[in-house]
Amino acid sequence: MLPDSEPEAVVVDRFVRELGAGLDRHNGQRVEAAKLRLRVAIHFGPVVPAENGYAGPAPVEVHRLLESAALKAALEDNPGADLALVLSDVVYRDTVHEGHTTLRPDEFESVAVELKEFSGTAWLWSQVRSGQRGTAGAAPAAPSAPGGPHVSTTVNGSVSGSDLVFGIRNG
Repeated sequence: MLPDSEPEAVVVDRFVRELGAGLDRHNGQRVEAAKLRLRVAIHFGPVVPAENGYAGPAPVEVHRLLESAALKAALEDNPGADLALVLSDVVYRDTVHEGHTTLRPDEFESVAVELKEFSGTAWLWSQVRSGQRGTAGAAPAAPSAPGGPHVSTTVNGSVSGSDLVFGIRNG
């Protein structure tokens, strides 16, 4: 979850590229079985705290996008890829389509997502990141500004599970 003051274009563009660069660094010297492969879904909307995290239509939609067949297939069909991205229709239209990111509209394909009670359109980034393995789908890294975003992990104790949700905090 991000504060509503976080610009969408920063998350869609710089965060995704920085995440990809972090995966490149992490996966660079690892054997295939030890590499991280991530599915990323981005949507925005109001949320309310709930007993199991957050509730409301926005967390439900982003989870449906994350679990969509199209996003899962993006990694399954590209064994060398380490990052697959899907955007909700509104995030795609407000950021990529309007030219507020370095990601181009022609790098995305419209996909239908129908899962449980959710039915909608999403946008799959066809430039599935293949890290340093050098395949044609690799996206160029965006330049980082001094003091720009970074990816860090703090774990206190063990982490396990198949459906993990990461929180993102600015500052």
